[in-house]
Amino acid sequence: MAVVKQTGGFLAVSNTNKLELYCIPADAYADFLHKLEDTELGQIVI
Repeated sequence: MAVVKQTGGFLAVSNTNKLELYCIPADAYADFLHKLEDTELGQIVI
C-alpha cells in the first residue's frame, strides 16, 4: 500500500514485460467514464 500511496493511487504491475495489472483511483476511473460517455454522446448529436 505504501507504493500506491506514493504514486497517488496509480500502479502498474508487469510480469516479464507483459502488463498484468493496472490500478487507478476510483475517482479517476469515474472521471474517465464520464468523459467517454460525453464523447459518445457528442458523436450521436453530430
